[in-house]
Amino acid sequence: MAMIPTKQLFDEFFAAKDKDESYLKKVRPKADRPEVYTYEERIGKQLVDMNVDELFDMLRTFNADGFSVSYNSYDTLAVLYRQLFEYYIDNYELIRNPWNNKRMRGSEALQELAKGKEPITWQNVEDAITEIYRTHEADRAKYVECILRLFYNGFQRAEEIVQLKENMIDFRAGTVRLIGRVVQLDQQCYNLLVEIHNMSKMKGWRGDYLMTSWHDSYFRFPIRPKEEASFNDRPLENICNYINRVISERIRQGLNFDIGYRELFFLGFYDHLVKTYGMEETNRIVLSLRVRKDVAELERAARMYGITKLTSSQIKKSLRPFVSE
Repeated sequence: MAMIPTKQLFDEFFAAKDKDESYLKKVRPKADRPEVYTYEERIGKQLVDMNVDELFDMLRTFNADGFSVSYNSYDTLAVLYRQLFEYYIDNYELIRNPWNNKRMRGSEALQELAKGKEPITWQNVEDAITEIYRTHEADRAKYVECILRLFYNGFQRAEEIVQLKENMIDFRAGTVRLIGRVVQLDQQCYNLLVEIHNMSKMKGWRGDYLMTSWHDSYFRFPIRPKEEASFNDRPLENICNYINRVISERIRQGLNFDIGYRELFFLGFYDHLVKTYGMEETNRIVLSLRVRKDVAELERAARMYGITKLTSSQIKKSLRPFVSE
């Protein structure tokens, strides 16, 4: 039985980290979640008493309706919990740290997390888009849909949307020339991109927004008229954060799981692989372990799609939410 309550352990652990307050406010909720205490009560064990199976079971209760514990965020979470257990071991009692178990690392951890979860598909996103059109003004819904489709079509980061210029677009082919690659827009995405560029106003619940560019960007942004004179003074990071918030704040209203720009980008890459190799072969490549030919093929396809700074294992991890077994 644990020598101190889990809440006290979290308090001491994060106090010992001696980080600034903003860091602790951001990081602590990732691990110190209401679901931890609910699960403790359900199984009659405290966190540090749990074994590997129980810990995975607990993780699957974190916003259990969806992919809030994604395959990429799991790494961050595992590091936090491993350190938490080490703190307990160093300060209270000698126990075996289950987070050092090989089942809680790498591909085995991904397989555990995948249990009982349906893969994310573009149909899920389209369902969310339908819901957004039902609950928002038409102009706002079009704006959200365009951003979702830009990431799905191959834009990797918000910066690429914010810094898009008219001379980068081939209007006849519906393509966009980005650094190191050309992105092919689907017809709906292309139409929405042009329509948003041509918008002068966007209807809102509290009055119309003015649609304006940032430093001659092709993509336009809704602002209040009083903000027009100072809009170009905003830093790039500020404008990019706005793009990312559009996804995180709006799509949750139509989906029962969280999805961000990164997941949308890799969903687009996964569907590109399916069109190239077929679903069965794509899933086999993503799920295969240390097969040199599969690694080489995946890395080649990733380079052609514009993914250059990730290892094959990182790419597989990013694709895992879309694979059905």
